[in-house]
Amino acid sequence: MPIKEKGLKGAMLTGLKKPTTPIAEPVKAEEGEIKRTFALPTNLLDQLEREAFWERKTQKDILVELLTMHYSNKSFEPLPATYRKPKRGKPRKSII
Repeated sequence: MPIKEKGLKGAMLTGLKKPTTPIAEPVKAEEGEIKRTFALPTNLLDQLEREAFWERKTQKDILVELLTMHYSNKSFEPLPATYRKPKRGKPRKSII
C-alpha cells in the first residue's frame, strides 16, 4: 500500500499527475505605446474599475480618453536641452 505524502512526492507515489497551469505570456505594449506603472489613490482606482465595467470599456481606454481631453487645449514649451529624463526602474545595488 503506497504512502500518501503532500506535494509532488505524494502525486508520484499515488500515480497521479501533478496539476499544471498554463504560463501566461507577458503582455506587450502596442506599437507607439509605452508601459508605465503608477500608484493611484484607492478611491480613484475603484471609480475607474466601476466605470470600465458599466461602460463596457477597458481601463486603458478610459484613461486615454481622460488624458486626451485634459491635454487637448494645452500647449507646452519644448523641454530645455539640459533636461534629463528620470531613470526608470529599480535602482541597481552596488556590488562594492
